[in-house]
Amino acid sequence: MNKAILGWELAGTVWILLLGSILHSALAKFDYWLPLTFVAPVNESIWEHFKIVLWPAVLFGWLQSRFIQPKQWLAIKSCSILIMPLTISLMFYGYTWFTLENYLIVDISLFVVSVILSQSINYCLFTGLIKWHGFMKLAPYGLIILLILTLIFSHYPPHIGIFEHSNSGHYGPWYGN
Repeated sequence: MNKAILGWELAGTVWILLLGSILHSALAKFDYWLPLTFVAPVNESIWEHFKIVLWPAVLFGWLQSRFIQPKQWLAIKSCSILIMPLTISLMFYGYTWFTLENYLIVDISLFVVSVILSQSINYCLFTGLIKWHGFMKLAPYGLIILLILTLIFSHYPPHIGIFEHSNSGHYGPWYGN
């Protein structure tokens, strides 16, 4: 069973990285098609970049659930998915606090590291290498809330830094250059 789970987590890593990379530029390629704004980043804010990890991971998790379902599957999967935006946020704000600017190569690396970390933790929880904690049963609720807020804040974002388009200072959909 551990080899099967490892195979699924490796496939999930590749899936999230590939689909996330495609989603990053999908909106421009599809002429800013409105339904796509709910799953693809509408600007260059940190919040919008959560979509490139969240939606591919949720889709892969749904597919994975059709084939394997270890005990506490939904809670574990939700925990690991929530780790990605948390990791991206902490690492992005951490390094930009020190450097006072952001670098594309580092930003891309944060994306990759967050996916690998999430999938690794998922594997460790599924196989028992990391002990299950009861509070993790709340993770599916946290994931649902995050997904709903992602849908809402794509078009109606609060005017705080995490939602600000880094190149223009705009909030919400940005179709400029």
